[in-house]
Amino acid sequence: MTGKQKFRMGCWFLALWMFGSAIMLPFGMEPVCAAEEVQRTDWSEGVVGKPDALAPQTLLELQNSLPSEVAKLPRYDSRNYGIVPPVKDQGGSNICWCYAGITASEISIHRTGIDPNANINTLRLSPELLAQVRHQRGADPLNNTKGENTNQDWYSSPGNTAYTPALFAQWWAPVPVGGNANTAYENCAYRLESALHLYSSGATASILRERMKKAIAAYGAVTGSYNNVRETYFYNPKNEPGTGSYPHACTIIGWDDTIPAEKFSPGGASQNGGWLVKNSYDSLPYFWLSYDCSISNATWAFSYLPKDAYDYNYFYDASAEDFGMSYSMNVTSGANVFEAKKGSENETEWLKAVNVAFLGENVTCHVKVYTNLTDISQPDSGTLSAEKTTDVLERPGYYTVHLDQPVALTKGSSFAVVATVSNAGNTARLRLSLDKGKSYKMSSYGTWGSLNQTPRIKAYTKAGSDMPVDPPAAEETPAVAIDYAEETLTNFIRGGVYVINGEEYVMADKTTLPILPRWMGGAVSIVKKGSGAAINSEPQTLEVPGRPKALSGLRGESGEDSGKITGLTPNGTYQISQGETSAWTDKTANANGEMTGLAYGVYKVRIKAGNGNFAGEAAAVTIRRPAHLTVAAPVFHPTVYGERYAEKAISLSNQGDSDITIERMSLEGEGADYFTLNQTGSAIVLANGENAGYTICPCANADVGTYTAELVVTYDGGKRASAQVGFTVSAAPQNAPMPPAEKEKTEGSITLERIEDNANGAKAQYSKNGGSTWQDSPVFSGLTPNTTYAFAVRYSGTKNYMPSPISAVTEITTVKKDLPEGNNPPEGNRPPEGNRPPEGNRPPEGNNPPETNNPPADIVSPDTPTKEELEERFFLTAIHKDKNYCYKVLNIKRKEAEVIGAKNPKSKKIQIPDQVKINGVSYKVISVAKSAFSNNKKAVSATVGKNVKKIGKDAFRGCKKLKKIFIKTKKLKRVGKNAFRGIARSAQIKVPKKKYVVYRKMLAKKGQRSTVKIRY
Repeated sequence: MTGKQKFRMGCWFLALWMFGSAIMLPFGMEPVCAAEEVQRTDWSEGVVGKPDALAPQTLLELQNSLPSEVAKLPRYDSRNYGIVPPVKDQGGSNICWCYAGITASEISIHRTGIDPNANINTLRLSPELLAQVRHQRGADPLNNTKGENTNQDWYSSPGNTAYTPALFAQWWAPVPVGGNANTAYENCAYRLESALHLYSSGATASILRERMKKAIAAYGAVTGSYNNVRETYFYNPKNEPGTGSYPHACTIIGWDDTIPAEKFSPGGASQNGGWLVKNSYDSLPYFWLSYDCSISNATWAFSYLPKDAYDYNYFYDASAEDFGMSYSMNVTSGANVFEAKKGSENETEWLKAVNVAFLGENVTCHVKVYTNLTDISQPDSGTLSAEKTTDVLERPGYYTVHLDQPVALTKGSSFAVVATVSNAGNTARLRLSLDKGKSYKMSSYGTWGSLNQTPRIKAYTKAGSDMPVDPPAAEETPAVAIDYAEETLTNFIRGGVYVINGEEYVMADKTTLPILPRWMGGAVSIVKKGSGAAINSEPQTLEVPGRPKALSGLRGESGEDSGKITGLTPNGTYQISQGETSAWTDKTANANGEMTGLAYGVYKVRIKAGNGNFAGEAAAVTIRRPAHLTVAAPVFHPTVYGERYAEKAISLSNQGDSDITIERMSLEGEGADYFTLNQTGSAIVLANGENAGYTICPCANADVGTYTAELVVTYDGGKRASAQVGFTVSAAPQNAPMPPAEKEKTEGSITLERIEDNANGAKAQYSKNGGSTWQDSPVFSGLTPNTTYAFAVRYSGTKNYMPSPISAVTEITTVKKDLPEGNNPPEGNRPPEGNRPPEGNRPPEGNNPPETNNPPADIVSPDTPTKEELEERFFLTAIHKDKNYCYKVLNIKRKEAEVIGAKNPKSKKIQIPDQVKINGVSYKVISVAKSAFSNNKKAVSATVGKNVKKIGKDAFRGCKKLKKIFIKTKKLKRVGKNAFRGIARSAQIKVPKKKYVVYRKMLAKKGQRSTVKIRY
């Protein structure tokens, strides 16, 4: 059994655990976005591009952006900001939920920048260690819990991302790769700050989607789970037929509202857009999940603080599961009583923060700390040492409440942490676990009672010297400066928090901040926010100048090999950029105020940033390419004498940036008189465009031969462009004459009835031996009496006609010659028997005279073709036509034919039939001839019938608008060289699904561009 097979079996059990109550999160409905709509046509697999123009361009900009604003973007990808680590492969394990939670944690740490020493290549947190501590944990370092042992195999047991916040809050994870899972405090790399649960029952799809987008923008990633059947880059599991799916946990790192619904499989989607998923299998590291898909309720986002924020963690809730008891117990106010264990004579243990887990939305949490309790069964029997009420917390989850002043704890004394949660709908509840501790709940009468479970309330402490009690001092007034070249504010203190024009910016690992466009042209107020005991600084007022306006009066001028920009200040320094993505380059104008030696194209020019000014707004300047015409003459396939050619378009292509005017079109060379030119449209060839306003046609009734000429186009004051054009005429066939008829005969001659010459001037010829030899006269003499001859007739070949087929044979016998009676020698005059020459004197066998009654050898030849054979030869060489196409018969017995071209070379749709009727008989079309449809400039689609076995060389060459090719046949054996050369760049070749692997190899490198896709 493979690793993935094991995973899928385990995930079947995970499905029962996660979806047993049918709680799913549908993300449907069309996206509503206030940001400007941005079109996109490419979703290349695995490609990480630049952020959209409307999105934050750097991680610094992202950190200083409001998540609610980022969530309005039509597209977002955390990979663009260097915060997504490489994909980890879970192999054959069942711990996808661990990979999801650990990956989301790593991305959040990079997104917030809390660890300046960590990056995506150095920070490696362990999903395996998270799975191990889920099933086997010892007592916590303070011995307030006994830990947990599930007696299950961590590698193959199913799980859920809902376990992760409970384990993170206990500091059992996240642990670096190679760490020890048995020592929580020492190996836990970071301290959980918060874990937000994004799902809520009854919310609409649009609300849930916006909530997820905000969380991704704020934390870089969220966890999720979906029902999976297959691996595909654009996936919509909602359309999967039948059963066999399994839940798979993953990390969601972005979205794209513009992905067309039809790109998703199977069966497309009901709406555009989807989530960008970071997988835990390297066979498909990233993919897009349709908004149609349902995401499970185990959707979380995490935030952290550095490890040194706290030293100790007091808690009783050792279990990772809640077992759904929180709502049933209905606890809104609860308390845990602990014994302080870490103070000493030299240092004090300080309670700095309280972590509370609760259910409900838009919740306010009120925390109290009582010290030196006189009765541990009454949490409020001591001194009220601290009290804090949070702002409204939108999502349920685990939250750390920081006390305004740390509380000193005396070693050995008892202290209580009390948490009360409330909201407008009275749905707020404390999360509980089944563990037993010194835990209490407040009754509706205001009295404390013991609790057989424990609320998930934790006390975070730190040991150290006494905290200062002096009045708080103000932070130093900032001395922020402007870097005009980098367009940043500088001289911030690393790690400081600043308020600029009322908005807060955290300088976690940086000392500079990009200048926002709205700050330019005005004054900004900068305050350093107080930290620790210090209060906010006095504000610094900084004048930020506006950006210089775009230059005016600039012109682009074209030269023979290069161009220049004029209208600049002589010897002035500027910055120039060509195209949309190229970098800015410094460039100085010459004494004439020009930039010379520039390639053709579109440029942006701006004033360079200096001491006291930013870089200016960009002015666009175009240096146009000179007009340059190329001519492509049409191809005329060989024909036979008497058939007329259809006129074809002459392709004129302007590869310059200025329009071209055609002045004259002519033909030169020996074959010039055998063509006709016509103007059917405009004489203007637009810049970077094409023109088919001229046609050419070979003259009718040209004699047999090959004719070539030079097609010359004169334009724009005498410039010339040319192309070779030609055609070939072959001799035409003739019909066979009627069989010969006897006119008269004698013992030694036969005279036939004379056949009139053919109307085309071909002479009649006659044969006495079925076509082996011919003569012009119908009179045959010197024949043998009483002998039968095979007479046939044909028309001779001429300059423009082939010899006709042979007529049917007419057999005629010469008159028999009788000897006179008296000429027989008398019986008595015969030589006696004894006078016959002896045996030895007889002539040798080979010298016997010929039998006088045997006809000459040339009269009947075994190689003489029969009438049926001659008709068959002509039938196989003839061109047959139906309403749309021309054909040749390949095999009469097997009834097979080949399509050789279209009757109308300008048809937009090429439909090669499965079979064609010729003389009332159906023939299978098994072949597409060489160059059959080449240079059809109008064709946009082509269908190859189901009987085709071969596509010839150059079959569709030059069909530059051909975008869709449907290959229906499953019998294809051979495709000729350059069969698809020159078809449209965006073309798709669709083949039968069962033949995809074979045909993809067969159709590769047949002249088409690399952008042409082969699909099924």
